[in-house]
Amino acid sequence: MSRVWVCGCVAVCLLAAGACRKAAEKPAEKLAEAALEREMGGNAKVDIGDGTLTVKTKDGESKMTAGDAASIPENFPKDVLILKDAKVKMSVQVPQGMQVSFESKETPDAIAQTYSREMRAKGWTSETKIDGEGGTVQTFEQEKSGRTAVVMISRSEKITEVVVTATSPTAKE
Repeated sequence: MSRVWVCGCVAVCLLAAGACRKAAEKPAEKLAEAALEREMGGNAKVDIGDGTLTVKTKDGESKMTAGDAASIPENFPKDVLILKDAKVKMSVQVPQGMQVSFESKETPDAIAQTYSREMRAKGWTSETKIDGEGGTVQTFEQEKSGRTAVVMISRSEKITEVVVTATSPTAKE
């Protein structure tokens, strides 16, 4: 499924950069479909809209939103923390899980502490925390459901960037 998003990310980047306009969306969809079908050996349906990309294959449906269209998916797990001041920049939904990228004005340390406290309060156990020059990565496990969550936190100028990935227990490699 990662090949799906490589092609999809290229299409969304082209749209975001202004390289494609409405008239070019259908040809871009057809090119992406052909590339995916070659890579995956099956049918693919690609739909590119205003800041959205939807890909349907035999493995299921995947959706990506970016820019002004980006929002937290309705079915994002309620027990996975998204900060209250989050400005969502992108979201990705695949059959194996979801990812939300957002910006916050909080410091990376404050965000890491909040995630440690709030995720534990919601029944998650902290598995790993790695601090480095580029930021912090925290992993959590929800033992009852077999789910995992990964939180990546990094600082960029005056904004902290956070990427939260939540996977299902049936995630396929």
